[in-house]
Amino acid sequence: MIWLYAKVIAIPAALLLSFVAFANYIDELSGVKKSGVVAEGIDIDRGDELFWGKGQCHTCHKVGSKGSATRGPNLENLWITVSAERVNERSSQTGKEYDGYAYLYESLTDPGIYLVQGFPKEMPIIYQPPVALGEDEILSVIAYLVSLDEDPDMAALAAYKGRLPSSAGLPQETFQPIFTGNQKDGEALFFADKAICAKCHTAVKEFTLATWGEEDVKLDFDEEKKIVSIKELTPGSDAEKSGLEPGDLMVSFAGVAVDSVEKITREAKKLDKPFAVRIKRGTDVGPDLSDLGARQMTPMMIESILYPSKQIVIGYKEMIVLLESGLDVRGTPTGWEPDEKQPQTLRISVLEGGELTEKKIDLEEVTTLGDTVVGVERDGDLLDLCGLYVDGDEKSGITLKILKEDGEWAEKDGGWVEKKFTPKQLEYVNPPMSPMPADFATTLSVKEIFDIVAYLETQK
Repeated sequence: MIWLYAKVIAIPAALLLSFVAFANYIDELSGVKKSGVVAEGIDIDRGDELFWGKGQCHTCHKVGSKGSATRGPNLENLWITVSAERVNERSSQTGKEYDGYAYLYESLTDPGIYLVQGFPKEMPIIYQPPVALGEDEILSVIAYLVSLDEDPDMAALAAYKGRLPSSAGLPQETFQPIFTGNQKDGEALFFADKAICAKCHTAVKEFTLATWGEEDVKLDFDEEKKIVSIKELTPGSDAEKSGLEPGDLMVSFAGVAVDSVEKITREAKKLDKPFAVRIKRGTDVGPDLSDLGARQMTPMMIESILYPSKQIVIGYKEMIVLLESGLDVRGTPTGWEPDEKQPQTLRISVLEGGELTEKKIDLEEVTTLGDTVVGVERDGDLLDLCGLYVDGDEKSGITLKILKEDGEWAEKDGGWVEKKFTPKQLEYVNPPMSPMPADFATTLSVKEIFDIVAYLETQK
């Protein structure tokens, strides 16, 4: 409408236009976004930056096709889902009236109180270290998430000011371990055969070099993933002597993030003193740990090492495959052929003798498979049945997705079928397990465990 008025050449109109523009500018500074309500400190653009930056939200969530994380739910159409489903679920559970803002505020400030089905309790309290967002920052993230679907109600968000502890977003007394781990020793151990961490996980290492020659380091570039990797090193070159290896993924070069070979070439021409090269090394059978220090607190790292099955990252539960031959195969699923919906072949990564190998299993030769095993009485016999865990437990009954049952396809066309087993039907339940070894408490010393943790704390 302002542009229509601008067609009228008159001093009052010009003054009005100037006033409106100035008022909009003041609103922007005050945190007003679209709703027209002043909410000082709350800003959609700031929430956007926090989500993909300091807040570390992107390490577990993606939004539609943006991002690649799968630990947490995809947040595409989040506000629509919250308004249509989550609010009713939470209100029914608690007996209290929830709206979308109450649900999102609770989800960010008390993330363990309610979990979306299929996702573990692993989100940190974001107003405490290591994330440590302040009150306005948390409300800005909520404003950003709502804005993906509609204009946020800034007045409703402003009503949540003052509810967090006064220490929110500030440095707090940190966990004091019984040992102070040695970062360098932990790094060496992480990539050594004894701890076998790098057999399943990736992490970042840093090297210091004096020179860099294009003839000494041959690089590959993955156009789709925008990843530069080391293909070949000249023996005796500074790069080879530093400890770099073929297969390393380039993270940064002389302090500059790497997303192309050209960027390395350009930065190499500026070098006049020793410089740092940061790379990512390991395998992606398990979760990528290169950002763990930014999103996980020390006690949780220790718990994950000592009790790996207590909280399992989504997509990394151990798959148990019972074969018609009577043997079983256990490992991490890496793919289904032709697809997961109606699979004919399972690709699974198995740890044998300290080495990972990928096996292909013809599902016609499988009796049953899944991440959860239950004992079900059928016709007087005990049937061991595997399926993918959906929800429930032994006391309340358990729901599984079943592909094969006693050698027969659960569905004629070879797809998965969701089945619920009542407590009376269940003789036993073996819940999902992590493929990560559970014996580090005996194979590693206390010092070695804290050394590894000290190294993981640097992964940010």
